[in-house]
Amino acid sequence: MDASSTFQNSLPITSDQLLALLTERGFAHQRFDHIPLYTVADSKQVRDGFLTTQEGGGHIKNLYLRDKKKNNFLLVLPEDTEIDLRAFSVLIGSSRLSFGSENRLFDNLGVRPGAVTPLAMVTGVHHAVT
Repeated sequence: MDASSTFQNSLPITSDQLLALLTERGFAHQRFDHIPLYTVADSKQVRDGFLTTQEGGGHIKNLYLRDKKKNNFLLVLPEDTEIDLRAFSVLIGSSRLSFGSENRLFDNLGVRPGAVTPLAMVTGVHHAVT
């Protein structure tokens, strides 16, 4: 399965439900639909219509990580930032980090590969994702 809207009904919270929650809570938002983005290179191909840094936008990458103690993390970085996972694991006092599996990603954040976003923490907070 990919991250496309075809699979919205299989998610713990759909995009429409999340946007309704943001509206209900008074958060201004704008929706941009695009293809699933698996890499920063993919993201750089679909920039038309997105806010520039000067307009208050920004471009990030989101890494779903897991350590040997089964702790789960969502790391959000500026898109071109290189990360040394060994050094980062020491910084946060964790054991060795690796990328979480597709199944764990769905179980803990409620999203599929290509759709990882900080907004997924609406589900992640209920599954001990840091």
